[in-house]
Amino acid sequence: MTDLPEPPGGLEERGERLWRSIHDQHPGLSDPEREVVLEACRVADRLERLDAICRVSDPVIETDKGGLITHPAYAESRQQQNLLKQLVASLRLPDPQSGKRPQTRPARGVQAPKGAGTVSSLERMRQRATGA
Repeated sequence: MTDLPEPPGGLEERGERLWRSIHDQHPGLSDPEREVVLEACRVADRLERLDAICRVSDPVIETDKGGLITHPAYAESRQQQNLLKQLVASLRLPDPQSGKRPQTRPARGVQAPKGAGTVSSLERMRQRATGA
């Protein structure tokens, strides 16, 4: 059995627990994967600190002008939870039982239109208008 890498210094209890859990179930991660795991562990520690604030704070606070807003710790906690989910998902770790990795999906965003290089409907309309 391979030796599991020790958690880097600076991690707190929750971060160390996540580090050990991931490396225990998935030994042999590459250096870039370890960097993602390290960042996920830091986020886990941050979530623990935010949770301590949320436990003693109301979820809604009153502003200076009398309006109500979500407590910043709750909002930041939600953002950090989403970041942790994205970091762990980006690792595409195989399922411990089946050994299968999650399927890859293409990047979202601007992509080439279907039939790139063909005449667009706007161009066809201009051609009709000019009689070309």
